[in-house]
Amino acid sequence: MDNLYAIKNLLKEENNFLITSHIRPDGDAIGSQLALAYLLKRLRKKVTIINQDKIPQHFAFLPDSHLISTNLETKKIFDVAIILDCSEWERIGKVKEIVQSSKIIINIDHHLNSYGLGRFNLLNSQASSVGEMIFQIAKEIPVELDQALATLLYTAILTDTGSFRFSNSNSFTHQIVSELLTHNLNSSKIYNLIYENNPPGMINLLALCLSTLTLFCYKKVALVSLTEETRKESKAEHIETEMVTNLLLSIASVEVAIFIREIKDNMLRINFRSKDKVDVNKLARLFGGGGHKQAAGCTLYGQIDLVQKNIIKEIKKYL
Repeated sequence: MDNLYAIKNLLKEENNFLITSHIRPDGDAIGSQLALAYLLKRLRKKVTIINQDKIPQHFAFLPDSHLISTNLETKKIFDVAIILDCSEWERIGKVKEIVQSSKIIINIDHHLNSYGLGRFNLLNSQASSVGEMIFQIAKEIPVELDQALATLLYTAILTDTGSFRFSNSNSFTHQIVSELLTHNLNSSKIYNLIYENNPPGMINLLALCLSTLTLFCYKKVALVSLTEETRKESKAEHIETEMVTNLLLSIASVEVAIFIREIKDNMLRINFRSKDKVDVNKLARLFGGGGHKQAAGCTLYGQIDLVQKNIIKEIKKYL
């Protein structure tokens, strides 16, 4: 893990920190942000968390979740800006300007194609999640684990390993989780609050997504899409990528699941997931993105139907 010693010292020496992560933050991003903020506050530091988008409601149970702001108008200049779980600048959206005005930038990431966005970069593609990396930072400083910090780290790891079923969940991951569980965590309750706590509008939106289902490459690839207009009509604030792709991968013949969603006018986020045989990091790199063997993504611009046709065409060639 490059620069761990330097970053540890920066966390101890500097005073005013900004923490951010990607557009439409997921469980790893949110859990890691809150865990790092909690850790820094234990060191008596000033911490601000800003994301472009607010967190999904089912993560509101997390300790200090109310501290995550979407205030993009702040004029504060931070000593250190920390970007979590991002391998490219466009993934943090409009927070980019605030980050780049900071004196020092740190990037902590675990994606395969991450080359570092900061002056100091902590990159580990072998880590199951950024939550796992924050756990190691806490041990290095050291900061003693308690129930709140353990809950945040457990949530980050749980969500980014697909509830420990992805290949990125290794023996070291389970050793970490074993230690976290000693801090009186109710793992069943955490799972319920994250995965079994959806409002009716979310299920309606899921149904609309599935109505766009396309199967190709001998039914080995499943693709669905979602326009921003459809999302607004459903009155659902957000839909979890994993909820959609997990259903697609549950189809017996399907090896690869693709979810195309419109983030805003002509800006599309494409998520790739696979069972095991296909390396979707390589697929995502065909379109300028990347990630992990079983979970990757990219951002493209254009009309959703035309982009979808192009993706299908290129993947047919590749596979």
